Amino acid sequence: MEIDGVNVTGSVAVPNTGGWQTWTSVFVPGIPISAGPHVFRLVIDTNGGTGYFGNINFMRWTSP
Repeated sequence: MEIDGVNVTGSVAVPNTGGWQTWTSVFVPGIPISAGPHVFRLVIDTNGGTGYFGNINFMRWTSP
């Protein structure tokens, strides 16, 4: 994940669920976000074993 062009998570492994409509949640805690507007970008840099990267359902941020 990038915020304002800066990688804030490093590599995150996403497990293979075995199907396009079989979902799992991946949590990445502790990403600091300052107040104000930002540009968030999900970066996929590697395809899975089938040649696809996945099916993203949603992303959510919560305040501690």
